[in-house]
Amino acid sequence: MDVFDFDNTVYDGECSLDFFKYCIKRKPSLARYLPRIAAMAVKYKMGKVSKEEVAEIGALMLGVLASNADRLNEALEDFWQQNVSKLKPEILKMIKEGDAIVSASPSFMFDAIKDRLGGAEVIATTVDIQAKKVITLCYGENKVTEFKRRYPGVIPENFYTDNFNDMPMLRFARGAWLVEGVRLRRVKKHGPAQKQ
Repeated sequence: MDVFDFDNTVYDGECSLDFFKYCIKRKPSLARYLPRIAAMAVKYKMGKVSKEEVAEIGALMLGVLASNADRLNEALEDFWQQNVSKLKPEILKMIKEGDAIVSASPSFMFDAIKDRLGGAEVIATTVDIQAKKVITLCYGENKVTEFKRRYPGVIPENFYTDNFNDMPMLRFARGAWLVEGVRLRRVKKHGPAQKQ
């Protein structure tokens, strides 16, 4: 079984941030939140963001989405119609039935595109939009925890990601690859996985 990160690995960008920008176009008053969210996205890309900060910014974004939840599914359908081209075909071809995608993005982001993900099981952050609460944050070492909860006793053959924020999954898998655009660079040869 191979496991893939989603943002900047399968998807060219951060889908949650792109969706938030999409929402701003529909409701410009949301733009006041963008500097804080963008600053957090930069820290995340540099690997300098804590789980607490990810949860905090997630709660902020959920609060904004909750105020527009009555049209969320419609907005997500339209968002993916506009952004499906950001799914990397070169990476999608590698995903097969029985593989998994493990993502810090909220699970509701995947509902409209599951059929485009090669039959992979999606393991993502779970949220309660109405309560404006992150229930399970699938980030850092929690990616390993959530993977193990879904697949007890299974160690991924390969893990594909765009950055080292996923170090716990990189260590856990037998082999690991860094995805740079659509180029792959091996960062861990197959060998025994580290105990987690």
